[in-house]
Amino acid sequence: MIELSNDYDAFVAALMLALTAPTDEKSDQAIALAESFQMNLTEEQSAAAKAHCEARYNAWSDAA
Repeated sequence: MIELSNDYDAFVAALMLALTAPTDEKSDQAIALAESFQMNLTEEQSAAAKAHCEARYNAWSDAA
């Protein structure tokens, strides 16, 4: 199990869950969770986390 020590890491994890969720319902749940963590981040942190997730997702999907 991954331990998330701050809102940035939790936001990244929730975004990745949203991107890879098996159903739209699960994705929507992860998005709601991500939004709750995002409220505690600056705009710069939020943008950095989104870019990080996009890069990870693209690397993962390119490898698949």
